Amino acid sequence: MTDAETTRPWPETDVEALLDTPYRIIDLFPRRVPEDRAKAYFRAEAWFLEPPRIKSLRQRQAALLVRLGCYHRLWVNRSGETDCLPEPEPARLAALLADDFRIGALSVLLPAEHALITIDAGDLYMTVYNASDALLTLLRELASAEGLFVWTPE
Repeated sequence: MTDAETTRPWPETDVEALLDTPYRIIDLFPRRVPEDRAKAYFRAEAWFLEPPRIKSLRQRQAALLVRLGCYHRLWVNRSGETDCLPEPEPARLAALLADDFRIGALSVLLPAEHALITIDAGDLYMTVYNASDALLTLLRELASAEGLFVWTPE
């Protein structure tokens, strides 16, 4: 985050508690890849993590979050920072995912929903913690619009 942006303290204690709640995955794949196909998955993952495919994925993830921000307040935090950016502009949110998101993680808190979305730079998926049924329904619709899937880990 920059000094010119309005930031607020990141509620670390609340966020840590959310990481222990049930979660869903927003992914390129519609379900977990079977263990006997792990080698093929890791080859596919490495391919998707290369430019320009990773840039395209991050743009799709950003588009999902921008749309989500029309329905819910979003507070965004990059790993290692003590402040967050409440309700970032769409271009800033996209930049956090694309340009600035080389290493580390990005966390998106939905304070009114008491839900959390995390994205790790080395992963293709986003993890959603503590999502209500209504939020999951919305996320499924938004993910579908971006060619992504929401699924529950076994």
